[in-house]
Amino acid sequence: MSVVTVEVAVSAIFPTIISTCIASLVAYGVAYFRARYDERKAIHDMIAKMLELAMAYPHVESDEFLDNWPDVPNATDSDRLRYEIYCCYVFNLLERVWLFSKDDYSDEGSVANEILHVPEIIADHKRWWLSDKANQNGYTRSFQSYVDRVIADLGEGE
Repeated sequence: MSVVTVEVAVSAIFPTIISTCIASLVAYGVAYFRARYDERKAIHDMIAKMLELAMAYPHVESDEFLDNWPDVPNATDSDRLRYEIYCCYVFNLLERVWLFSKDDYSDEGSVANEILHVPEIIADHKRWWLSDKANQNGYTRSFQSYVDRVIADLGEGE
């Protein structure tokens, strides 16, 4: 094979290789941003559901109920169970937001706090989180550490 033939072959293949690489990068970018969009939409749907649950069962966000957990006077077993399930849902949502934001809850301007004011929610439901170690079992260690750090930063850790 002569040098001229090799040059012709390379010059014919090179544009194909370049266009394939560019197309692959564009496809990756589109897929990445689409997945981020879909995840953010799923998070917003979960937030809407959390608000619906709080409106349907107002005791789950009642200061009196939250401040007295787990020894809430006059609470029925049904109220307690609803609150347990609600808190599982809320902390599942918080972990999903935390993962979406790449574990960045470092400041008020973080992606996580743009979506949902996480420290406020943790402050409201910290008694549930701390009342039974089993409540934390389904979450990653790094998320557990984050929640514990927020509670400590609030100065209200128990």
